[in-house]
Amino acid sequence: MGKADPAEYWREYKFLTDYIPDTNEKTKKLVKLIAPFLLGDSLSSDEVVGSLHEFGCCVCRNLVKLKRAFPLLEVSGNDINRAALKYNKQENPEILVIDASTDVYLKEMKPVTYILTMAHLMHLPFEMDEVLKECISKSFTNFYFCVEQEIRSEGIKVSKRRGDKKGGNKYGRGRYEDFFGDSLRAVKKVRFDRIGGSYFFIVFEHK
Repeated sequence: MGKADPAEYWREYKFLTDYIPDTNEKTKKLVKLIAPFLLGDSLSSDEVVGSLHEFGCCVCRNLVKLKRAFPLLEVSGNDINRAALKYNKQENPEILVIDASTDVYLKEMKPVTYILTMAHLMHLPFEMDEVLKECISKSFTNFYFCVEQEIRSEGIKVSKRRGDKKGGNKYGRGRYEDFFGDSLRAVKKVRFDRIGGSYFFIVFEHK
Protein backbone atom coordinates (compact mmCIF):
# COMPACT_ATOMS: atom_id res chain seq x y z
CA MET A 1 0.00 0.00 0.00
CA GLY A 2 2.80 2.46 0.83
CA LYS A 3 2.37 5.78 2.51
CA ALA A 4 -0.56 8.09 1.99
CA ASP A 5 0.22 11.75 1.42
CA PRO A 6 -0.20 13.37 4.90
CA ALA A 7 -1.21 16.70 3.36
CA GLU A 8 -3.93 15.08 1.29
CA TYR A 9 -5.14 13.17 4.37
CA TRP A 10 -5.61 16.42 6.30
CA ARG A 11 -7.24 18.14 3.33
CA GLU A 12 -9.97 15.53 3.39
CA TYR A 13 -10.12 14.98 7.17
CA LYS A 14 -13.74 14.77 8.32
CA PHE A 15 -14.95 18.05 9.80
CA LEU A 16 -16.80 16.99 12.96
CA THR A 17 -19.43 18.93 14.88
CA ASP A 18 -17.03 19.05 17.84
CA TYR A 19 -15.03 21.64 15.88
CA ILE A 20 -17.91 24.12 16.03
CA PRO A 21 -16.79 26.73 18.58
CA ASP A 22 -19.76 26.79 20.94
CA THR A 23 -19.61 23.04 21.52
CA ASN A 24 -15.87 22.58 21.94
CA GLU A 25 -14.77 22.38 25.59
CA LYS A 26 -11.09 22.33 24.68
CA THR A 27 -11.47 25.66 22.90
CA LYS A 28 -13.24 27.24 25.88
CA LYS A 29 -10.42 26.09 28.14
CA LEU A 30 -7.87 27.47 25.70
CA VAL A 31 -9.38 30.96 25.76
CA LYS A 32 -9.19 31.01 29.57
CA LEU A 33 -5.53 29.96 29.49
CA ILE A 34 -4.56 32.55 26.89
CA ALA A 35 -6.51 35.45 28.42
CA PRO A 36 -4.01 36.50 31.15
CA PHE A 37 -1.23 36.89 28.57
CA LEU A 38 -3.39 39.16 26.42
CA LEU A 39 -4.89 41.16 29.29
CA GLY A 40 -1.68 41.82 31.21
CA ASP A 41 -2.17 43.61 34.52
CA SER A 42 -4.70 46.23 33.59
CA LEU A 43 -6.51 45.72 30.27
CA SER A 44 -10.13 44.72 29.86
CA SER A 45 -11.10 42.24 27.16
CA ASP A 46 -12.40 44.97 24.85
CA GLU A 47 -9.07 46.85 25.09
CA VAL A 48 -6.85 44.01 23.87
CA VAL A 49 -5.23 44.84 20.54
CA GLY A 50 -2.59 43.19 18.40
CA SER A 51 -2.68 40.24 16.04
CA LEU A 52 -2.87 36.47 16.51
CA HIS A 53 -2.29 33.84 13.86
CA GLU A 54 -3.09 30.14 14.22
CA PHE A 55 -1.41 27.44 12.22
CA GLY A 56 -3.43 24.49 11.03
CA CYS A 57 -5.95 21.92 12.14
CA CYS A 58 -9.45 23.35 11.64
CA VAL A 59 -8.49 26.76 12.96
CA CYS A 60 -11.97 28.31 12.83
CA ARG A 61 -13.01 26.77 16.15
CA ASN A 62 -10.35 28.66 18.13
CA LEU A 63 -10.25 31.91 16.20
CA VAL A 64 -13.99 32.53 16.51
CA LYS A 65 -13.88 32.13 20.28
CA LEU A 66 -10.84 34.38 20.61
CA LYS A 67 -12.43 37.05 18.42
CA ARG A 68 -15.60 36.99 20.51
CA ALA A 69 -13.61 37.30 23.73
CA PHE A 70 -11.28 40.03 22.40
CA PRO A 71 -13.13 41.96 19.68
CA LEU A 72 -10.24 44.29 18.76
CA LEU A 73 -7.73 41.45 18.39
CA GLU A 74 -6.92 40.77 14.74
CA VAL A 75 -7.09 37.02 14.17
CA SER A 76 -6.08 34.98 11.15
CA GLY A 77 -5.05 31.45 10.30
CA ASN A 78 -3.89 29.04 7.67
CA ASP A 79 -5.32 25.61 7.04
CA ILE A 80 -5.53 22.99 4.31
CA ASN A 81 -8.68 21.17 5.43
CA ARG A 82 -11.28 21.80 2.72
CA ALA A 83 -14.30 21.43 4.99
CA ALA A 84 -12.86 23.77 7.63
CA LEU A 85 -11.98 26.38 5.00
CA LYS A 86 -15.49 26.19 3.57
CA TYR A 87 -17.11 26.39 7.01
CA ASN A 88 -15.08 29.44 7.97
CA LYS A 89 -15.81 31.23 4.70
CA GLN A 90 -19.55 30.66 5.12
CA GLU A 91 -19.89 31.26 8.85
CA ASN A 92 -17.04 33.66 9.67
CA PRO A 93 -16.13 35.60 6.51
CA GLU A 94 -14.60 38.38 8.62
CA ILE A 95 -11.83 35.99 9.76
CA LEU A 96 -9.09 35.48 7.19
CA VAL A 97 -8.05 31.83 6.91
CA ILE A 98 -5.62 31.19 4.08
CA ASP A 99 -5.46 27.91 2.20
CA ALA A 100 -1.80 27.15 2.80
CA SER A 101 0.31 24.52 4.54
CA THR A 102 2.23 25.59 7.62
CA ASP A 103 5.72 25.12 6.15
CA VAL A 104 4.91 27.31 3.14
CA TYR A 105 3.12 29.97 5.17
CA LEU A 106 5.82 30.19 7.84
CA LYS A 107 8.50 31.02 5.31
CA GLU A 108 6.51 33.93 3.92
CA MET A 109 4.56 35.37 6.85
CA LYS A 110 5.12 38.72 8.48
CA PRO A 111 5.47 38.72 12.29
CA VAL A 112 2.31 38.95 14.39
CA THR A 113 1.91 39.69 18.09
CA TYR A 114 0.94 36.14 19.03
CA ILE A 115 0.91 32.75 17.35
CA LEU A 116 -1.03 29.64 18.28
CA THR A 117 -0.73 25.97 17.41
CA MET A 118 -3.18 23.45 18.83
CA ALA A 119 -2.41 19.73 18.48
CA HIS A 120 -0.79 20.66 15.17
CA LEU A 121 2.98 20.28 15.41
CA MET A 122 2.62 16.63 16.40
CA HIS A 123 1.12 15.85 13.00
CA LEU A 124 3.69 17.63 10.86
CA PRO A 125 6.38 15.55 9.12
CA PHE A 126 9.77 15.48 10.81
CA GLU A 127 11.32 16.86 7.62
CA MET A 128 9.84 20.20 8.72
CA ASP A 129 11.85 20.39 11.95
CA GLU A 130 14.42 22.86 10.69
CA VAL A 131 11.73 25.10 9.19
CA LEU A 132 9.82 25.07 12.49
CA LYS A 133 12.89 25.88 14.57
CA GLU A 134 14.05 28.63 12.26
CA CYS A 135 10.75 30.28 11.37
CA ILE A 136 8.46 30.03 14.39
CA SER A 137 10.70 32.26 16.51
CA LYS A 138 10.61 34.89 13.74
CA SER A 139 6.84 34.80 13.37
CA PHE A 140 5.77 36.50 16.62
CA THR A 141 6.77 39.40 18.86
CA ASN A 142 5.12 38.69 22.24
CA PHE A 143 4.02 35.10 22.95
CA TYR A 144 3.67 31.72 21.25
CA PHE A 145 0.82 29.58 22.64
CA CYS A 146 1.56 25.90 21.99
CA VAL A 147 -0.94 23.15 22.82
CA GLU A 148 0.20 19.60 22.22
CA GLN A 149 -0.80 16.16 23.41
CA GLU A 150 1.21 14.82 26.33
CA ILE A 151 4.19 12.81 25.12
CA ARG A 152 4.97 9.83 27.31
CA SER A 153 8.08 7.73 28.04
CA GLU A 154 11.10 9.98 27.74
CA GLY A 155 9.50 12.39 25.31
CA ILE A 156 8.65 9.99 22.47
CA LYS A 157 5.50 7.97 21.94
CA VAL A 158 5.48 5.41 19.13
CA SER A 159 2.13 5.45 17.41
CA LYS A 160 0.53 5.43 14.01
CA ARG A 161 0.87 8.83 12.37
CA ARG A 162 -2.42 9.88 10.83
CA GLY A 163 -2.18 9.65 7.07
CA ASP A 164 0.48 6.93 7.19
CA LYS A 165 -1.12 3.59 6.41
CA LYS A 166 1.91 1.62 7.55
CA GLY A 167 2.03 3.27 10.96
CA GLY A 168 4.88 2.71 13.37
CA ASN A 169 6.35 6.20 13.04
CA LYS A 170 7.52 8.19 16.02
CA TYR A 171 4.78 10.51 17.13
CA GLY A 172 5.66 13.90 18.55
CA ARG A 173 8.91 15.81 18.91
CA GLY A 174 9.54 15.18 22.58
CA ARG A 175 9.50 18.06 25.03
CA TYR A 176 8.74 21.23 23.11
CA GLU A 177 10.62 23.25 25.74
CA ASP A 178 13.73 21.42 24.49
CA PHE A 179 12.76 21.46 20.81
CA PHE A 180 12.64 25.27 20.73
CA GLY A 181 15.27 25.62 23.44
CA ASP A 182 17.85 27.51 21.39
CA SER A 183 15.60 30.48 20.65
CA LEU A 184 12.53 30.36 22.90
CA ARG A 185 11.92 30.10 26.64
CA ALA A 186 8.86 28.42 28.18
CA VAL A 187 7.27 30.79 30.72
CA LYS A 188 4.22 28.69 31.58
CA LYS A 189 3.20 25.05 31.25
CA VAL A 190 -0.21 23.68 32.26
CA ARG A 191 -1.48 20.13 31.88
CA PHE A 192 -5.16 19.58 31.21
CA ASP A 193 -7.20 16.48 30.44
CA ARG A 194 -9.89 15.94 27.89
CA ILE A 195 -11.54 12.99 26.21
CA GLY A 196 -8.91 11.29 24.09
CA GLY A 197 -5.87 12.23 26.15
CA SER A 198 -3.94 14.77 28.15
CA TYR A 199 -2.54 18.01 26.74
CA PHE A 200 0.03 20.60 27.69
CA PHE A 201 -0.54 24.31 27.22
CA ILE A 202 2.92 25.89 26.89
CA VAL A 203 3.62 29.60 26.54
CA PHE A 204 6.88 30.62 24.90
CA GLU A 205 8.61 33.98 24.69
CA HIS A 206 11.88 35.04 23.12
CA LYS A 207 15.05 34.51 25.10
